[in-house]
Amino acid sequence: SRAADPRGSLSGNCLRQTIQLRGGGGVPTPRKELANSIKGCTDEEGLLKLLAENGESFDFGHVGTAWARLAKMRGAAAKSAAEGDVNQRLQVLTRKVVQVMGEWSETVQVSNILHSMSTLHESGRLPADDELMGMLLDRALATAGDFIPHDA
Repeated sequence: SRAADPRGSLSGNCLRQTIQLRGGGGVPTPRKELANSIKGCTDEEGLLKLLAENGESFDFGHVGTAWARLAKMRGAAAKSAAEGDVNQRLQVLTRKVVQVMGEWSETVQVSNILHSMSTLHESGRLPADDELMGMLLDRALATAGDFIPHDA
């Protein structure tokens, strides 16, 4: 079960959450704690602060989670000033991690990032980045045989 950390927020408006692990004392790994913090972000300002403080620690899974979180935050009419900065930082991190991908779950993350970026672009919240989309599409094509349908 999830329980909010009584110490409060890790960064900005990103709720610090821990996963209670069976027999593990409820202490998440730093990687899992960072993923939970990304999922707990409630606005672009909190996500931007988390990226500024922890962006160098982001792996491909964290980048995919951050894109998905941003895509779910608001509609086009409510675009915040911080969102452009979040987009820019995520684009830089995405380029970085695409070059060093190698995890088995990378196909899922490529799909998640493409979906999130498309959602943001469709709503007018993310300008087209043909180079980055091309990098992700090339990676998706190279690993197309590894994609597993959700219904499988």
